[in-house]
Amino acid sequence: MQIGDRLRKFRREKKLTTTQLSKQSGVTQSTISEIENNNRSPQLDTLEKICQALEISMTELLYEAQNNSFPLTDEERLILKVFYQLNIEEREALKTLVTSLLYRSKPK
Repeated sequence: MQIGDRLRKFRREKKLTTTQLSKQSGVTQSTISEIENNNRSPQLDTLEKICQALEISMTELLYEAQNNSFPLTDEERLILKVFYQLNIEEREALKTLVTSLLYRSKPK
């Protein structure tokens, strides 16, 4: 099952139209429709907004969409669970922190 099919499934489970999901997520209705019809590959920030509006994690959306080829360890699941409990400002701060850790100078 592709991402678009999974997205449609979750949206319908929440009994939302694409227009309602658009208003809740801030993503245009046409973009949601194109993703659901598998005519568009969504950007990660777009998926974050949609998943937040649907109250699901990106892992829930992507895991089955990748035919179970996206296995996560328990530690990774915990990190994602914590991440999805943060508000947008906290997520941005966390992303900044993680990015700074990746690019900091390493001792010689």
